[in-house]
Amino acid sequence: MDAERLLLTLLCFGGVGHAIAVAAFARQPAWRNIAHVGFSGLTALVSLSVLLAVMGEHAPAIALAWPTSPGELALRAEPIGALVAALIACSGCAISVYAVGYIRAVREQQPARLQAVSGLAVSMACTAAFADSLITFFIFYMALAICVSALVVHASNGRAARAGGRALLVFLLCGLGAFLPATIWTESLAGDVTFLTGGVLEGKVSPAEGSALLALFFVGLGAMACPPLQGWTRDLALAPSPSASLGLAVLMPGVLGVGLLKITLFIFGPALIEAHFTRPALIALCAFSMLAHSVAMTRREGLRARLVDLAAVQMASIALGALLGGSAGALGAVLQLAAGCFSSLALFLAIGSVWVATARDDARATRGLARELPLSFLAFAIAALSAAGTPPLAGAWPRLWLAAGAQQAQYWPVAIALLISGFLTFAALVAPAVRAVIDPAPEDPFTRPDGASLLLSVPAAVAGAAAIGLVLALDPLSQMIAFAVEAGR
Repeated sequence: MDAERLLLTLLCFGGVGHAIAVAAFARQPAWRNIAHVGFSGLTALVSLSVLLAVMGEHAPAIALAWPTSPGELALRAEPIGALVAALIACSGCAISVYAVGYIRAVREQQPARLQAVSGLAVSMACTAAFADSLITFFIFYMALAICVSALVVHASNGRAARAGGRALLVFLLCGLGAFLPATIWTESLAGDVTFLTGGVLEGKVSPAEGSALLALFFVGLGAMACPPLQGWTRDLALAPSPSASLGLAVLMPGVLGVGLLKITLFIFGPALIEAHFTRPALIALCAFSMLAHSVAMTRREGLRARLVDLAAVQMASIALGALLGGSAGALGAVLQLAAGCFSSLALFLAIGSVWVATARDDARATRGLARELPLSFLAFAIAALSAAGTPPLAGAWPRLWLAAGAQQAQYWPVAIALLISGFLTFAALVAPAVRAVIDPAPEDPFTRPDGASLLLSVPAAVAGAAAIGLVLALDPLSQMIAFAVEAGR
């Protein structure tokens, strides 16, 4: 096994070692935290190494098994998967540091379980991103669903158990009831379920078959961000702050996004335009979901509840770009995934650190707190501006590409929906940040004598800085993704 394949293997299956190491030091907090942060940091470094290898036009790959045909269960690093895995792993590293501060601050009763499951979830998500076929993606997507549901039930009370059960039920119903049948149908039509350049369905499906397949795949993945199946996002918000941040800002948007993109580019390919019976309806559903959650965001009192709606907006935007197809739509979806990951992560971590330090979540109750928690609210303000699509921050460019993709595909109302969603996001998130800065500081704001520790506020600031720094990487990333998109058309 060469060095690149070794890196890919470590990245995808290091989560098992991560969980074992954390469990081994369950009763030794210092060593447990070192193991958690260390494995998370190693995963981030390895993911970046794989991404650099892919940017150097290498494609490390490993075969897992061949149950029916060669290569059906395999992993391969291609540009979109490598970028998503790097985003997930690097975000997971920041959250691991935040989790240490959170566990100490709230005196978490089961810290080892929380850290071990988080490590496994990151590993499963990275593996799904590197999947070389629909079968491989399905297996690790279901494994991720189990890990995410375990994070929801971590609180070990009746409400968390019911929420975790509901989330798992939605994932299993969509996966087993829609995604798996679509995979089997694709195998029967094309004789292959491998993600291939140019797609495997071109010239092999009628408009009716293509439309039905697209609908099934969308229900299996994209419908997670749309009514009536998006309720799992509220359930995941019941998890501890590090788990909710990981699941809603990073794992689920990343995996759902990479899955839809690989299906539209490397399964359908040019055959996507043949699905003209259901594709317009699905695009309209995504646009409606994006607007509905944007409106709901402005009506929520709690900032964390607003961020749950923001996560749904991000996922609907990614699904929208994948369904629009074309170079502009797909590029907009990938850039939305990257920019949305950092901005959502910074927002979740910032609000989490504020809640731990002050027990305040209501938008009106956080007025003036920027004077007491400058790092957290600086990250919040930057991320809110990026999430609203404010130039020149990274969040502005995906919206421009998505609008261009809508024009390219002749769905101009989608461009208007994107503009309205940006204004509503600005009103819901930037306004509280401004009030936190300009209003007088409240008396005795902290519930803890030491306020918010650096372990809580620094990861949020790093994520906010990444939302700015991503602008500098947009050009090389766009070139890399554009090459993959054009090859997949």
